[in-house]
Amino acid sequence: MRTFILFVLTSFVSFAWAECPSLQKHRFELIQSEKNWILEFNQSGVILKLPAQIGTELRQFHKKIKARINPDPVLLAKRQSKFFQHQPNEFQKFDLFLDGDWGLTSRIRCVESFLLSLTMKQFRSDSIEFAAFVLERSTPVLQTKILAWSSRMDGMVKRSDEMLRRLQLAQSRGWRLKVHLHNHPFSLERGKGDIGGTLIPSAPDLKLYRSLQQDYQLPEAWITNGFHTSRYSEF
Repeated sequence: MRTFILFVLTSFVSFAWAECPSLQKHRFELIQSEKNWILEFNQSGVILKLPAQIGTELRQFHKKIKARINPDPVLLAKRQSKFFQHQPNEFQKFDLFLDGDWGLTSRIRCVESFLLSLTMKQFRSDSIEFAAFVLERSTPVLQTKILAWSSRMDGMVKRSDEMLRRLQLAQSRGWRLKVHLHNHPFSLERGKGDIGGTLIPSAPDLKLYRSLQQDYQLPEAWITNGFHTSRYSEF
């Protein structure tokens, strides 16, 4: 049976003074611990478009990756595309991305920097995947809720029935799903092989997005690698 780490964070910040949560400024309540974690917290204001907070974990991660490769998203996609030349459906996605016809890419923002830092600190690793739902509601003050989860046991984060239950409960209380976010870690130990880190949805990613769009009205899906994030509204 899996056990979880449940963090609860509530920050009373007015809409005008919404700020990005950080490991340094906010305290987390540890409920249980093992090789998984679940995070649920609410914060006043809209935080999806706030700038990233680059703390110790991300600075060390950026330094490590930049010492080995250029993380420019276009150069990375061009490098990685060659590993999918014999998979037409996958290779086509790289073409769409590189032509600028699919996804909107920019540097990471608040939510990505916060969840990446949390995952790296919790597992002392930068190669673990996390996933998150970001929701908003007005009560009448605009609020943001983040439901996030990760597991060291799986390496790659999978669909979570517990998080879908939390999502359903939140939606029944007036929260609107805005984003599904997850990361694509780098695997630099593969040397000249497929090192990951691309910002392009995999086939399982797209299957999940379509399911979430149909069942929970998902409008956008974001993929981050710790440097940049690509945002998709067409699945």
